[in-house]
Amino acid sequence: MLALAPSLSLLAQMSGNYMDGWDQNGSSWWGIVMMSIFGVAVLIAIIWGATTISRSGRLQPPETPSGPRPIDVLDQRYARGEIDIAEYEERKRQLT
Repeated sequence: MLALAPSLSLLAQMSGNYMDGWDQNGSSWWGIVMMSIFGVAVLIAIIWGATTISRSGRLQPPETPSGPRPIDVLDQRYARGEIDIAEYEERKRQLT
């Protein structure tokens, strides 16, 4: 709210008929109030957006792709009889 004070003062000075922050019908005061409400609404929207994004996890790095590990695939191929023990041991040694 304090950050808005200089800009609101300048706005009040630029509004015309400036007489110590008031003109004859009080419209300068009304403008200051409306700009303050608008500024607070913008700050609330920014804070809400930042918390929504951070809670949704969009700021976290992507996870590694899921799926079977190569050693698991090798174990399954050996279990199904697609490869013999010599090939299994050779490929397992290469993977580790």
